[in-house]
Amino acid sequence: MEYKAIIVEKLEDERIGTITLNRPEQMNTFDTRLA
Repeated sequence: MEYKAIIVEKLEDERIGTITLNRPEQMNTFDTRLA
């Protein structure tokens, strides 16, 4: 499921997608912020 979230974020904003891919640990932080 985490990978799916990364793809969605990447589609919305390449910057967020890149940051998430570079730091998968902080993916939860980005997901929470968006939500």
